[in-house]
Amino acid sequence: IFSEFKIISILNFYLFSIRFIWIEYIMVINYIFMVVFTIWIILNILFAYSKYAIVLNNKNVFQAIWESSKISILNLKKTTKLYFLIFFLNLRVIVNFIIFLFFPIMIFVVIWLITTKFLLIIAITILWIIFIWLILALWYLTAVLDVFKTALWYYAYEEWKKYLEE
Repeated sequence: IFSEFKIISILNFYLFSIRFIWIEYIMVINYIFMVVFTIWIILNILFAYSKYAIVLNNKNVFQAIWESSKISILNLKKTTKLYFLIFFLNLRVIVNFIIFLFFPIMIFVVIWLITTKFLLIIAITILWIIFIWLILALWYLTAVLDVFKTALWYYAYEEWKKYLEE
């Protein structure tokens, strides 16, 4: 969901550890992953603007991390708000995807329960077309959201870089 350090990777490793390490050690694993998760949040906030410093200002990695850390620390409240905004936007996309999947499946089930085989074939064909159209629409909306997120971070970086230079 976030950029530099993916929460999915941390979650996958956590679930993998819980599955293959004995249950007696679950509390130790929970504490370790709470620390890892906290470090992940801090690093994501500190490195939020580093990729824009690299691309836009041709800085090396360490200079970009230093500049990003300064901007993030000076604007900690706004940077945190941006992260939560992006998180909730991504959550909304997931909910929309579930809704897009739910309605064609429910229509299919209702038609399947009340129709004959011939009408079922027609209904399945129509629902496949609707389903594919909805997936393409969701694909487009996700791309638009990604462009919006990138623009949001870019403008935040530019504004706070100007503020830092003053």
